[in-house]
Amino acid sequence: MRHIQQLNVVIFTLILTASMNTVAEIKLDAKLEPFRAFIGTWQAPMNWGKDKGTVLDVADWKVALNGKVLKTVHSVNDGDYGGESFIFWDKKTKSYKSFYFTTADFYTEATIKLEGENKFSILEKVAASSGGLSSGISEVKSTCEMINGELHMSTSYLKNDNWTKPETRRYTASKLEPKFKHEPMQ
Repeated sequence: MRHIQQLNVVIFTLILTASMNTVAEIKLDAKLEPFRAFIGTWQAPMNWGKDKGTVLDVADWKVALNGKVLKTVHSVNDGDYGGESFIFWDKKTKSYKSFYFTTADFYTEATIKLEGENKFSILEKVAASSGGLSSGISEVKSTCEMINGELHMSTSYLKNDNWTKPETRRYTASKLEPKFKHEPMQ
C-alpha cells in the first residue's frame, strides 16, 4: 500500500511538472507576458440567483494567433451561459484591450490595466449596438489576481447608474472544459 501511495505522489509530481513546463514553454508576445500565470483551466462555484442556487463557472485561458492574443472561454452551469474573450495589446492606444462575446446576445469592449505582478483590472462597457442588457447593466468592473495558485476575481456591475456590491469568486485549477448547449439550426 505504501508503495502505491509513493507511486501516486511521483506520478502527480511528474504530471504537475510537465504541465508547468508546458505553460512556461508556450510562445507568448512580450506584451502579454504579464498574463502568463493565468493560462490554464479554472473553475469556481458561484451563486446564480434563487432559482439556480450555486453553479460552476469553468474558464479556459489559452494562447491564440501565434501568441499575439489570449483567448478565454468560459461557461456557467454546463452551458446555460457562456462567453469568449480576446485579450490583446492595442498598439494605437498603448493599452490592453478585450472583446467579450456571450451566448446572451450581447458583447463588451474593455480596457485592462496591470495593477501589479499577476494582478489586473478590467473596465467593460456593454456595447450599445448589441442591444444592451435587459437587466440595466451598462458596465462591468473587475479585478483579477493570482494568489497562491488560485485566481481571485471580484466583479461589480453598473446597473441603472448604480454600482453593485462586488461579487467575489476563487478559481482553482480544473480538468473540466467549458461546455455550450447547442440549439438545433432552424
